[in-house]
Amino acid sequence: MDTKVLDNAVVRNAKAAQRLGLPDDADLVRLERLRYVDDKLKQHVITFLSAARFPKVVDQDFSHQSLYDFLEHNYAVRLVENDAAVRVHALDTRMAWYFGVPDGTQVLEMDSTVIDAFGSTIAFGTTLHAPGSGEITFIVRAQKDSSAA
Repeated sequence: MDTKVLDNAVVRNAKAAQRLGLPDDADLVRLERLRYVDDKLKQHVITFLSAARFPKVVDQDFSHQSLYDFLEHNYAVRLVENDAAVRVHALDTRMAWYFGVPDGTQVLEMDSTVIDAFGSTIAFGTTLHAPGSGEITFIVRAQKDSSAA
């Protein structure tokens, strides 16, 4: 998979800050990337993180390294959960141009909230999946009941 970084900057975004459990006016790192497989765009990803907690992120080039590996190595963050919400989304003009499809083309859009081993929300992001390439797999397991013997 190849990655092209479109933006890596400190911004303010009230919706993302709320999802991260931060004040609406908190400084956030906004990392915007395009992900390609065999030279075909498969995903557009925007990820938000706390700029105060992860200041080194904004200075990195994530074209050739994993954001989550970087967080683990530089901040000792162990990610254990990714809560996702998936919906159908109509592409706007900019995103349709990137994907090479007409405006309004329907794609899968996924919100992702990443949580560490201590229950803290580390990242919030949105991913658009290329038309015809989105697949969702769910695994549902019953919780083990320790009282049953």
